[in-house]
Amino acid sequence: MLPVGLMAQQQPQPQRTAAPRAGAPALTPAQREAQGWYTELMQIGARLQAAQVKAMEDPQLKAAQEQLGKDFKEAIVKADPSLAGIDARAQAMEAEAQRAQQAGDQAKLARLTQEAQQIQLKVMTAQQRVLQENSALATRARNFEEQLRRKMVQVEPQTMSLVARGQELQGKLEQVARAQQGAARP
Repeated sequence: MLPVGLMAQQQPQPQRTAAPRAGAPALTPAQREAQGWYTELMQIGARLQAAQVKAMEDPQLKAAQEQLGKDFKEAIVKADPSLAGIDARAQAMEAEAQRAQQAGDQAKLARLTQEAQQIQLKVMTAQQRVLQENSALATRARNFEEQLRRKMVQVEPQTMSLVARGQELQGKLEQVARAQQGAARP
């Protein structure tokens, strides 16, 4: 389960239930239902993200997030020193991706995407290691998430029901995706 603040930022993978093109077969009732779930999930995500942005206007919460982020980044670099220059590389990759996209260089975009995925996996591995090995930092992160959740509830009283409904919809969409993958296999 993702922390409330992280869930608000998570973007689910789109389902292949877009409106049919001219000449394409109409959506099945199950596809229309999945499309409705996806639309609702996007609306929930937008509401949660708006609540998080509003909650983060609190100066104390913002300062706590900045300090936690700084401490977490230091702990990650300590856990994996090869991640020391990751911020600079990420910025450079963004600029490279923009240039590649403007030039229509799909091969370069594919290489950058693959590199970004490798970096993301490396960072996530280091994050997990830090959370397992540094109980004080893990506790601070949980405390921050709880403070953020409370503040989000203040600005959006339906936060917890939105989170629960979002999790329910994600589960349903994952089931649909697994069923589609299973049906696609020979």
